[in-house]
Amino acid sequence: MLCRWSVRSAPWSAVAQLPHCRFALPSVPREATAPPQSKAGCARSFGTKAVLTALLIGITYNATLSSLSARAAGLPVLTQAAQIRKLTPEEARRGYPVHLRAVVTYFDADGQDLFVQDSTAGVWVDVRKIHASLRAGQLLDLRGTASAEGFAPFVGDPQWRVIGEAPMPRASHVSYAEMATSQDDSLWVEVEGIVRSSRHDSVPNTWVMDVATMGGRLEAHLPGPAGPPPSSLVDAKVRLRGVCGALFNKRNQLIGALLYVPSLRQVSVIDATPAEPFSAPTVPIAQVGRFSPKGTESHRMKVRGTVTFYVPGGRLFVKDETGVLSVGTADRVSVRPGDVVEVIGFPSTGGFTPVLENAHFRKVGRAPIPAPVLMTAEQALTGDYDAESVQIDGTLQEDEPDGSHSRPAVNYG
Repeated sequence: MLCRWSVRSAPWSAVAQLPHCRFALPSVPREATAPPQSKAGCARSFGTKAVLTALLIGITYNATLSSLSARAAGLPVLTQAAQIRKLTPEEARRGYPVHLRAVVTYFDADGQDLFVQDSTAGVWVDVRKIHASLRAGQLLDLRGTASAEGFAPFVGDPQWRVIGEAPMPRASHVSYAEMATSQDDSLWVEVEGIVRSSRHDSVPNTWVMDVATMGGRLEAHLPGPAGPPPSSLVDAKVRLRGVCGALFNKRNQLIGALLYVPSLRQVSVIDATPAEPFSAPTVPIAQVGRFSPKGTESHRMKVRGTVTFYVPGGRLFVKDETGVLSVGTADRVSVRPGDVVEVIGFPSTGGFTPVLENAHFRKVGRAPIPAPVLMTAEQALTGDYDAESVQIDGTLQEDEPDGSHSRPAVNYG
């Protein structure tokens, strides 16, 4: 039906700029006082305030046209998230109309991420061009278009109504290996692990936790206020509930998994971290990474040793009576070779020897600088002296400048 409109008090420029609206104007002056009747009997007369109404009707009308266009092309309306997930990229680009009733599982206005889930699957919704305010647990009547741009099919051009509240979906308990297969992508899941570090990213405004799980490490993202997340979570064993997300490259190939956690309410502490981390018992360096019938330690370990080398904010090398250790740390404590330090960090495998990562340290004394180990160039290539302070004798052939450093060429033998 074609509705005719007459404009009495609204300036024509305001009406002509309304996007998406289709107007059939009567051939009468705009100052006419009586609107003509269309053949369908659809008469409208409005003033300046009616322009907004016309805009809303026009937008709805345009969305209806898009839906009718998709149906005219023989495309059915997809009413289940699983139907969207099963589309190939080529099928998704055809623009299937979507109409879902689903619960919000994750929303981050700064990160422009929205995930919803119904009884069949979860799916990402593109809100990058929309200013929205939603929260997990809201039930949506969601319309849009199936799209393909990136790793998996998603809902594009979304429009929705909040129609109530709904319980969160039942969380499937998954391992990192399962998350990294993409079978759980966009689903509400539950994982357990030990928090190794936490930080606050200002863009977007997000808390990020590095979590070591059985099978691999992942990042958990929480939309958060300014400031760091609670330090008490570091070294705690936690149970996290959130949306399984994918890390993918420019070729849309899966390279990792992450977890979108809507709030701290979805973080449960199973084993709390000690109130004073440095109160843990000190273990010999040679004990790090050794066999244990319970498996290698995944919580923080504490060692004590003498500094042999230090790169501020990067890596620290320490030595005790039993061995040497490389330590990864972001701390910028002022120390130098010969300083005695206590180190707490998470054991991890290195190239040739175990290492401690995500570590913190503090200076507790002073000792003689350990003497370097005298070795040959051939021995240096074996890896047997990894992290050791060593001495190799040779003849300097040349000293080539390299920016702020030099590259000495030495003849050994």
